Amino acid sequence: MRHVMLDLETLACNRDAVIVSIGARRFDPLGEFVIPPNEVEFKEVDGSYVDFEHFYHRIDYSHCLKMGMKVDADTLRWWLSQKEDLRYEAIQAMPRTPLGSVLKEFEIWCRDIEGIWSNGSSFDIEIMRYYYEKSGKSQPWKFKDIRDCRTLLASVKEQSSIIWPVETEKFKHHPLYDAYRQAHVVQQCYRLNHGVNPQLPTLGCGI
Repeated sequence: MRHVMLDLETLACNRDAVIVSIGARRFDPLGEFVIPPNEVEFKEVDGSYVDFEHFYHRIDYSHCLKMGMKVDADTLRWWLSQKEDLRYEAIQAMPRTPLGSVLKEFEIWCRDIEGIWSNGSSFDIEIMRYYYEKSGKSQPWKFKDIRDCRTLLASVKEQSSIIWPVETEKFKHHPLYDAYRQAHVVQQCYRLNHGVNPQLPTLGCGI
C-alpha cells in the first residue's frame, strides 16, 4: 500500500500560514514498521533530503509571503520562545528551497499514492491543498485519499497498547521526524484494528 504521512512546520495556524519546512514519509500501514532515525542517521538531513521514501525541505518562506500567506504573531512568539537549536532549524537555517520547486517536486513524489495522512485532516493537508490552489494547480492526491491519524487513534480500543516513539529534544518540531513518528503509530493502530499483534521492534537511541 502506497501511503504518505505529511507534516508541516508553519508560522500560523490557518490554511494561509507561511510554511517554513515540510516533511513526509512513505509507508505501508500493514507493512514493515518505519523506525524514526537516530541522531547519527539524521545528520544526513540538512536543508533537503528526498528519496523514494523520504521528502524533506526547508522552505524559502519569502516566497510564501509574496503569495500573500500569513505570519501569526502568537505563533511567531511561540517559535522565538523555543530552544535556540529548534528555532534556528525552523526559521534561520540555510539552505532553503524555493516554494515553487517544493510544490512541483512534492507533486511528482506523491504520484500513485493511495492515502495521504496527517495528524488532523484540517491542518497540514489543507494548507498544502490551499498552496496548490493559489499556485493554479491541483493537489497531487484525491479527496477520498485523505486520512487522519487522530481519528484512527481514537478508534483503537486498546489505547494503552499504543506506544509513541519518544520525541527527543534534538528532533522536536522537525517535520520529517514527526512524519516518522506518526506513520509508526498508524501502523500500530492498523495492526490492532486487524487483530494483529503489533510486535513492536526495539526502538534505539534517539528515537
